[in-house]
Amino acid sequence: MTEMQPFLSQEQQIAKLHKDNQELRIKNYSLLKKVHTDTLTQVPNREFLSKRFKLEVKLSLDTQIPLAVLLIDVDHFHDYNERHGHPEGDKALKRIARILRLHSKSTDLISVARYGGEEFLALIPGADEWVATKIAERLRNKVQDVALDTKEQITISIGIAICPDHGSNVDSLLVAADRAMYQAKAAGRNQLSVAPSFSLSVPLKGAE
Repeated sequence: MTEMQPFLSQEQQIAKLHKDNQELRIKNYSLLKKVHTDTLTQVPNREFLSKRFKLEVKLSLDTQIPLAVLLIDVDHFHDYNERHGHPEGDKALKRIARILRLHSKSTDLISVARYGGEEFLALIPGADEWVATKIAERLRNKVQDVALDTKEQITISIGIAICPDHGSNVDSLLVAADRAMYQAKAAGRNQLSVAPSFSLSVPLKGAE
């Protein structure tokens, strides 16, 4: 006789779905991490990010659990390089990457990647706007306190977008986070900004 499978309540089915999704995230993260690491900062690179981002958005929409996207840009980094040279700029990026990695990971599921140049992007599954803001503020404070060889303070501006509130695909979430990040820069830098709901505007440009 075929063994009868136990009946699962709706709550048990949801819990199992969440558990299966978590295991899938960890397996995908471990596989991708081996081949997609930024050589300078030793955090995941943009190629890794594109794969992980699509997976996390799909899981967020399927489970109706929010996903926070943090776009992080180093303030006045071009000027820092001009004053101290690119080797010192590279050292600063390494220090910043380490701070972002250490102080954003409340679980193994949070991923920080180098998005390009002096930009980083963090994906935080399960984080709503309140949680994402708390994490972003902690990162901002930690970076401004980091000790650099040049003895100069360096800061970051952070744009925050939440799936599905601010977008339901990778492109719309990046637009929302990018716009919020430039709003933070326009407001004086060394701060964070949350995207307005359903932000469809073209990203602001011109601030560094």
